[in-house]
Amino acid sequence: MINQLDINLLVVLNTLLEEKHVSNTAFCLNLSQSKVSRSLQKLRTIFNDELLIRTITGYELTPKAQSLKGSLSHVLYNLDKLFQSDEFHPEQSNERIRFFCPASVANVIFPDVIAHISRTAPKMRIELDSNHPNHFDALLNGDIHFAISTHTPTSGEGEIHRLKLLDWQHCLLMRRDHPLASVNITEHNLANFPSGQIAMNGQPLLPLDTQIARLGSHQIQATPPFIQLSDFTSAAAIAEKTDIVFHVPKELAQRSSNKQQLTLKAVPDSLVYPNECIYLYWHKRYHNDAMCTWIRSLFKEWNSADNLVSPTHLVPVACA
Repeated sequence: MINQLDINLLVVLNTLLEEKHVSNTAFCLNLSQSKVSRSLQKLRTIFNDELLIRTITGYELTPKAQSLKGSLSHVLYNLDKLFQSDEFHPEQSNERIRFFCPASVANVIFPDVIAHISRTAPKMRIELDSNHPNHFDALLNGDIHFAISTHTPTSGEGEIHRLKLLDWQHCLLMRRDHPLASVNITEHNLANFPSGQIAMNGQPLLPLDTQIARLGSHQIQATPPFIQLSDFTSAAAIAEKTDIVFHVPKELAQRSSNKQQLTLKAVPDSLVYPNECIYLYWHKRYHNDAMCTWIRSLFKEWNSADNLVSPTHLVPVACA
């Protein structure tokens, strides 16, 4: 089969798998639609598979195409590196860099980093995915270059590296005229009001009811959160209009409280949640890559400039 392929066909296939559309692929590669269609027919013959099938909602990948997608981008990346020097020149680069990062975290970390990239590497393309449910699998498969997460990978031990970016410090977010805003908050009076929790990537974060239940007091009735959000974005607006108290990272809450009628209160000592660390993760295949090394340096500069965390070593991750 390999003697029937050329690199150009692989490039077309890779873009087809990403775009799932002949016209969009033609636009991305600056090719005619008829040429892309002919390439798709050749690829279908070579792989003995339809690769793309038409459905009611558009085109979908066949199982064969899905299996190719994970490895093809990595193969093309390595081929491209064969013809590049070990030096990286940001001002000349037109490479694409792929990140995963929850939207709430991205609002804190990315503005400064993206601003730097836009000034020094204006031709680069940046893709930021905030919804990928299996971001560590995407790292292992080569679908993304970096993942920013509070979680620890459960597989790929020794293959994933990380850099500590910041610690989440937690607080209570509520409206400024909330009944608790002007009093000393305890686990007793806090339990009288509805709570909200954030569940990024489907995993509940900072559950107040769990913390209260752990106290084991018969005088406090721990009730489940009134509302669970997948992202912090709407938490501030909801808190401003209701009695709901959100237990959220302080860095996120501070950005909202300055713009809206909100206030931040300290968490009662008995309910203090251990700080969570935000890490930048990458696979070892990109550990010595010149472009990815440069990207990591930007995050290290951001880290140092904000003095958010102490310096950390770039070490392989021990999986949970």
